[in-house]
Amino acid sequence: MSSFSMPFNLIFFLSFCFIPSSHVVSSPSSITSIEAEALLKWKATLHNTSQALFSSSWVGSNHCNWTGITCDGTRSVTNLSLPGYGLRLRGTLDSLNFLSFPNLTWLHLRNNSLYGTIPSHIGNLSKLIFLDLSFNSFSGIIPSEICLLKSLELISLEANKISGPIPRNIGSLSSVSNIYFFDNNLSGPIPSSIGRLHNLFRFDLHNNLLNGSIPKQVGMLRSLYLLDFSVNSLTSSIPPSIGNLSNLVYLYLYHNHLSGSIPMEIGLMLKSLSALQFSQNNLSGVIPISIGNLTSLQTLFLYENSLSV
Repeated sequence: MSSFSMPFNLIFFLSFCFIPSSHVVSSPSSITSIEAEALLKWKATLHNTSQALFSSSWVGSNHCNWTGITCDGTRSVTNLSLPGYGLRLRGTLDSLNFLSFPNLTWLHLRNNSLYGTIPSHIGNLSKLIFLDLSFNSFSGIIPSEICLLKSLELISLEANKISGPIPRNIGSLSSVSNIYFFDNNLSGPIPSSIGRLHNLFRFDLHNNLLNGSIPKQVGMLRSLYLLDFSVNSLTSSIPPSIGNLSNLVYLYLYHNHLSGSIPMEIGLMLKSLSALQFSQNNLSGVIPISIGNLTSLQTLFLYENSLSV
């Protein structure tokens, strides 16, 4: 090897090693630029009636000052909050590239006029804690990728036009404490994987088209405060395991096709129960005398069944 080639190769090697890190990994400034571009791209796809919301509020070079946007110390977006209590957004989420928001923890688009499907790439929001897409016109299914959001504590999809099944792996949402799927067109069974949702506090599925039996795994939701499966097409009997829900205050199973007897465990174990509504089912047998033990009970509806005393 020549005396010239050795230093040249060494210089080349050292030059490569000392390439600034911004050329190897994304710097905070490049991430924030990508986020701003992604927001503007989504804005451009919204209907003209929505543009008035942004005409004077999504301007300037610092997107952290835009309406509905909150950033962290590195100017990366952590909160996208545009609930439609005044002007309503009209459009889809298809062009909102969730992969561009690695630090997003809060997505609040409640009460707008958004439509289309919930895109599967929502599963890229790995840090998301709060998801509220309620009171819109979303249709299609709940994408299974939503079950990848391990940090999610609240998921609110109520009052849309969402159909199809509840994702089978919903039990993967190990941090979730509030699930609101009511007032949709969901169908199929309630997945048995719900038994893994040990932090669940409120679980509201009322007014859908759900069928099949109530899974016995519901009895594993020991933190549950509210359980509402009313106004569906659920069949079979009420699982005795529901008596394990010692913290339950509100239990609504009315307007289904439930049959069999009322489990005596409900009266023996659910000491905190304030509201018990089993009306408009096919329940039969004797009303358990243990119901009299529910000293906190304020509402008891059992009408339109075949129960006796």
